[in-house]
Amino acid sequence: MASRGALAGVAGLIAMVSVGTVARNASFPIALGYVAVMAILVVGVLPWLAQRWASAESRICWVTFAVVSAALSVAFLISYDPTHLSSLGYGADRADALNVALTRLADGAYPYTARTYMGTEITPLPGALLIAAPFWAIGNAAYQNLVWVPGLLLVLAHGARRLRVVPVLLWCAVVLGSAVTVQEFLVGDDLFVNGVYVAGAACLVVAAARRWGWWALVACSMLLGITLCSRPHIIVLLVPITALVWREASAARGMVVAGVSALTTAALILPFALADWAGFSPLHVASKVTDSTRITPGLVVLAVLALAIVAGALWWWRPREVATAWLCAWLLAAPGALAFLHVARATGELDLWQLSLASPALVFGALAVGLSGRLGQPDVGVDGYARGASVEPTSGAESASR
Repeated sequence: MASRGALAGVAGLIAMVSVGTVARNASFPIALGYVAVMAILVVGVLPWLAQRWASAESRICWVTFAVVSAALSVAFLISYDPTHLSSLGYGADRADALNVALTRLADGAYPYTARTYMGTEITPLPGALLIAAPFWAIGNAAYQNLVWVPGLLLVLAHGARRLRVVPVLLWCAVVLGSAVTVQEFLVGDDLFVNGVYVAGAACLVVAAARRWGWWALVACSMLLGITLCSRPHIIVLLVPITALVWREASAARGMVVAGVSALTTAALILPFALADWAGFSPLHVASKVTDSTRITPGLVVLAVLALAIVAGALWWWRPREVATAWLCAWLLAAPGALAFLHVARATGELDLWQLSLASPALVFGALAVGLSGRLGQPDVGVDGYARGASVEPTSGAESASR
């Protein structure tokens, strides 16, 4: 039977990030109806479908995935245009931020003093620019959505070639069921896909820590560092991911993940930050949760204290992969909630759209449910092996450290 609590958590995340989008494009009563319908579908219908179709062949799952992906791609090609207008009523400039920054880089100019067509500052960190660069090179950074949104299924399926019905259902729930995910996909936004490639890199790191060699772990940790360097608030996920590797593999491997990932992120950020600290525009995201438009010493102290508290809690708690995925989900949901509270305090208005900033949390919520194996499927870890199976250490030293 499905874990109602876990599915309710996913339904809650879908409602949280999408209610403002539905209310803005329709009305608040319709948004409430949407929340109720999604709760019924995710908590009630999803486990029923998982049990009914549990014996579905892998080929049928792949065909279903291909049909839905093709429909999404057609919808994107129809709705997306250079004027940034979408069929949902308004445009967005996150894809334009990537395009503008990458164009400036290609011209040899500093990218973070530029502005988007809406006059806003460039928010993506250098890692997001690096990941989007191949798509910008073929025409538009927004094209990465055509890869990463379908690619979420591979993350939920743990890279298995024999596709099961549960990852497909979870993928459909998150991609089709969330209004904000659909909107971001159609207008070319990259906030949701930031969560997709971070989750994919995290799964690779855990798999490498458990079963692969040291050089593979270093390579995967570098990849994790690049993906974490996409949005300022996403970097905090390095703490729970490192704690998971420490617990599941060894202290030495946890230190490698932390050190290599942090150095990779720093190597990407520091050249731009030191070149023009005042013009390093990703720091303006502080204004979404505080009255300051820049990172102040007080904010740095608070951030360090928060990380220390999280690290201490993880050291004491030592969660397994499911709990870690949920922790990542709620850490990514926090900025949306804080932005909502900040706007409410500053203006007296309940701007539910601010909650959509938590859209990357949907990825980790779905990953947590998929890892829990509570939809009538085997209990599987992020490396594709059943949890509880024996794992041979790669060396005697590591065996002793476990």
